[in-house]
Amino acid sequence: MSRLHPAACGLLTLVDNTLARTGCRDDHPIWPLLREGGRLPGDALTCAAGWLPDELHTRADLLAQQRESEADVATALTESAGWEGEASAAFHARLASARHDLTRLDETGRLMHDWFTDLASYLDQARLRLAHILSRALKSSEAVTLKVGPALVGVTPSAQAEAAATIGATVLAEVNYFWQGSLTLSRHWSTRIDAAASATLAHASSPSAPSPTTLRADL
Repeated sequence: MSRLHPAACGLLTLVDNTLARTGCRDDHPIWPLLREGGRLPGDALTCAAGWLPDELHTRADLLAQQRESEADVATALTESAGWEGEASAAFHARLASARHDLTRLDETGRLMHDWFTDLASYLDQARLRLAHILSRALKSSEAVTLKVGPALVGVTPSAQAEAAATIGATVLAEVNYFWQGSLTLSRHWSTRIDAAASATLAHASSPSAPSPTTLRADL
C-alpha cells in the first residue's frame, strides 16, 4: 500500500478531475458511495492511507510498559507491620482500595492495549485489500481509457466519464468498507473500556469505599 498509493495518485487525480468536470450518468453506482463517504475517490483513499498500523503498535507497546510499571507498584503494596488498633484497620482498608484501583487500571490498560493491537491487525489487512484494489485499477481497461482516451479513436468524453466512475466506485466501495470496519472495532472496544471505567467509579462512590483521610498512628 505504501508503494502503490503514490503510484496510483496520478490515476486517482484524473478520476477526481473527470468526475468533478463531467460527472457521470445518474444511475451509476458511484453516487450512493459518494454520498456515504462525502469525498471523491482520490481524496477518500488518501485519508484512509494515512491510518498506519505501526503507530498503533507503538501505542500498544507503551501501554504494555505502563502495565509492567503498575504491576511493580502493586507488588510493592504488601501488608505492613507495626500498625495496631484503629490505625491498622484504616491502613488495611486504604491498602485494599489502592490494590482495587491498580487492578482496575490494569484492566483498562489491558483493554486499550488489546484495542490498539486489534485495530492495527485490522489496518494491516484492510490496507492489503486497498492495495489489491489499486493494483487492479492501475491495470484496468478503464485506466487506459482515462489516460490515453483522447488519442484513441472512438473514445468519447462520456466513455471517459464512465471509466472514471467505474474506477471511483471500486475504490470508494473498499474505502467505505475500510471505515466501517475500523469504526465497528472502535465502538466495540470503547464500549468495553467505558464499562470498566464505570465499574471503577461505582466502587469509588460506594459507601464501603474508604475515605481519603490521612492516617495517623499514636506513638
